Formats: sequence, structure tokens, C-alpha cells
Amino acid sequence: MTRIFRSPSTYVQGRNAVAAIGEHAPTDGSHAVVVADPAVRNIVGDPIRTGLEAAGLTVESVDFDGLCTRGEIDRVAGLAEGTDLVVGAGGGRTLDTAKAVGARLDTQLVTVPTIASTDAPTSSLSVIYTDEGAVEELRFHGVHPDLVLVDTAVIAAAPVRFFRSGLADAIATRVEAETAIEAGAENVFGGQSTRAARAIARECFRTVDDPGESALAAVARDALTHRVRAVGWARALLGGGAGTTPDGAAGHEARPRGEERHALGGGGGDAPRAHRAGGRPSRRPGHRALSRGDRHADAPEGPDARGVGSPERGDVAALPAEATG
Repeated sequence: MTRIFRSPSTYVQGRNAVAAIGEHAPTDGSHAVVVADPAVRNIVGDPIRTGLEAAGLTVESVDFDGLCTRGEIDRVAGLAEGTDLVVGAGGGRTLDTAKAVGARLDTQLVTVPTIASTDAPTSSLSVIYTDEGAVEELRFHGVHPDLVLVDTAVIAAAPVRFFRSGLADAIATRVEAETAIEAGAENVFGGQSTRAARAIARECFRTVDDPGESALAAVARDALTHRVRAVGWARALLGGGAGTTPDGAAGHEARPRGEERHALGGGGGDAPRAHRAGGRPSRRPGHRALSRGDRHADAPEGPDARGVGSPERGDVAALPAEATG
């Protein structure tokens, strides 16, 4: 029996962490393409460009049109041909497109989520839609992002319902993982899940179960508290970045939507923290796909579905940082 565990190479989370992208992103090339829609670019575009240029990269921007389809992947990949680094910024559909493009072009990959309802930043999966908006396939790339960069100020400034969705999915992580492990389900990498996957899922549940309500209340009042940090760290890294999704603990045979659920939570913090989970795995051509399935759980329509916060929540720069919950 072969057991396989995979996860993103580097995870960085903190207030204003996006400004430090040049310090953490793989910069062994000379050119980067940033995939984001115009609204998201207005939020994080400048610090991403500034950070990458300071690291010596030439930066090009490509607008995302709102849906991760075969045609959109083809279009973005054509524009990004020859690049060394793909950066996706926004909600789940933007990040899924960036992952598909990075896998096709065999580039380094950075994901920058702007909402808390998606684990797309950490997964090795893209949910592909038809032009009409129906789920067409789940495309497994076999590798994870080289860097997941979670700016907690941006995440906390998004509508509260995204943080609430992330909490719910984090709680479900333990049930999904243990059910799949007990069933002996094969994970998406073709192996059995590890004991580490079960331990991580249990710790994710324990961490969010107690302070979750307080953290949600803090986000509702635009506060980054220690409880928000705890929930965010557990949700993003344990629930999404090194738990059910990367290890495939919710194996697609037992629960096809285990990775597709895309529910990453972002927390708070005054300084970015990094978790390195090993070197970059070898990138493999091709993908594994599941044909038409259930609707994407990250399903709200309109601007928020692409990771755009509500303008009435105010400027991210004005977000208060409280010391306690």
C-alpha cells in the first residue's frame, strides 16, 4: 500500500502579506504574468506588481473574464506563453484558471486569494465550467502551488458570508477526511491517505470549533483578532493547505467533491508567517478529470463570486487590528 501526502511548497499569511510577494515567490525566472479581474487588480494589483518587479521580474497583467472554462484557459495560456511565473489573484474561479494555465505551461505558480470561501489557493485542482456556467470537469494537475499568499487584511475586508462559508467547510473537513480514510478511499494522487491527514483534519476541527463564533463576529466588525488569526491559520493551512485537499483524504472515489468544495478561510496577523512543506514537486503533463458533477460550492454569482469585496466594507487600509477577541 502506497501512502501519498502533497501540499503547497510555501504558505505565507499575514496582514499586508501581499506586499512581501517578492520575498517569497519563486523568482528564478525573468517574467511573470498576473491573472486577475479588474476589480481585484484594483485591490492587490499594485503591491503584487511592485513586489515582483523589486525581485527582478518583468510583470504582465492578464484580465480574467469571470469563468474558468476551456476557452478561457486557452486564451490566458496563449497570452502567458513563455512566462516563468503565473500569479493568480482573486476568488476560486480566477485561481482555478491560473492553476490550469500554470500546469499547461509548466511554470511556477503563486495563488493570492481575496475571499475566505475557497480552498482553490491550496489545491491541485481546477473546476472547469461550460460557457453556460455548468460544471464540466474536475481537472487534477498533480501538483500544488509553489506559494500560497494570504493577505488577512484583504480577506477580512471581504463580505462576512465568505468567512462564514470557510468556517462551515473547515468543520466538515474532519468528517470528510475520516470518512474517506475509514473507507480506504484512494486519494487524487493514486495512493492511500496518511495518518498526518487524519491528525491535521482533527486539529483543524478543534481549532475552529471553539473560537469560530467569536472570530466570525470579529470579522463582521472589521477586526483582526487573535481568534480570527487562529481560525484563519487552521482553515487555510490545515483545512485547505495541508489537510483534506492536498492529501486527498476526502478521496474523490468516496466523495467526488472533496477538493471541489473550495472553501479557504483567511485569518489575521500583523506579520506574515511562512510554512514550508518541502521542495517543489516535479510537474507532470496532463491531468486527471472527473466528468460533469455537482455545482461548484463556491457558487455566489455577481462580483463577489470572483473575489471582489463589497465596497461598503471600506478601504482595506483602514481596517483596525485589535489585539484580543
